[in-house]
Amino acid sequence: GNEPPCAHHGRSRTELVRHAQGELARSGSLLANQSPLRERIDDYWRFLDLGGRPFPAWSAAFISYMAHLAGAGETFR
Repeated sequence: GNEPPCAHHGRSRTELVRHAQGELARSGSLLANQSPLRERIDDYWRFLDLGGRPFPAWSAAFISYMAHLAGAGETFR
């Protein structure tokens, strides 16, 4: 097409923000050990397929999952 070579990055960024905002709207007022956020964090870890929660800092799992949803695919794990 006639798109510049990095046009897909803008779409991916928009998708990433959209998904992250959805997660914030869903459970942004909860602590990480409160349901349903605790179970959602377990979903992030399951996506990475590391056999559970290997460490308490779950932000990397969240970022990997959001990037995947935004279109980064299997290359972002």
